[in-house]
Amino acid sequence: MDQSTLQPSKSIAWRHSVGRYYVQHQPKQAGGNRNKIFAGQLRELSSHIQLVREQERLNIAREVHDDLGSTLTAIKLNIAWLGGRLSKEAPELIAKIKDVENLVDKCTAAANDISHSLRPSTLDCFGIIAAMEIEVDELNSARHFLRIQPPR
Repeated sequence: MDQSTLQPSKSIAWRHSVGRYYVQHQPKQAGGNRNKIFAGQLRELSSHIQLVREQERLNIAREVHDDLGSTLTAIKLNIAWLGGRLSKEAPELIAKIKDVENLVDKCTAAANDISHSLRPSTLDCFGIIAAMEIEVDELNSARHFLRIQPPR
């Protein structure tokens, strides 16, 4: 799919085709002015690419959290249902069910960690400052040997 849009400055066109972006070149102008225009185009392109990356990270984080999380929850509920139906005379089956439940719990925690690493939900809810403070607090609590003080 090929999508083209022209930025308000009309100095740069984004054409996305199989993950590639192109700069629309201006007609030749005086050297210094041309370099300034090109530098501005590159800044706009860089900013656009960063926005696309952040949006994709947000989409992936939501998919991991919602789709994978709900599937793992359904698996855990089904395992608990099976475990409740087993007779106490089959301890090896009960032990195996507990092992599978533990694996599902580990997968759920990993999915939450991946989702959080891609895009902390606090970033969207509370903004960059609050998200950074929370990340610093989590880092400090996880690593007692390193104390980080956020700027105030």
